[in-house]
Amino acid sequence: MSTREAVKGYQRRIAELDAGHSRARSRLAAAQRRRAEVLAAQDRLVARAQKAVDDAVIAMAVEVGPELAASLAGIGVAAVRQLVRRSRVAR
Repeated sequence: MSTREAVKGYQRRIAELDAGHSRARSRLAAAQRRRAEVLAAQDRLVARAQKAVDDAVIAMAVEVGPELAASLAGIGVAAVRQLVRRSRVAR
């Protein structure tokens, strides 16, 4: 094999390796985009669920008082009062 043929062979191989690397990077970018979408969707679900829990605690506090609501919910009275306060400010 001549030097020229050897150089052309190396150039072809380098081009193949570079193409493989480019495809792998594209797949990685696509996977990262999908992951970000899934995480964002899960974050929205968690936020909605947390709001439902907070709303339930607020409803309890309004009905039976913050002390009993805190005891039933297993959280501190200060946290319950803060939730109630924030809900009043939001309205």
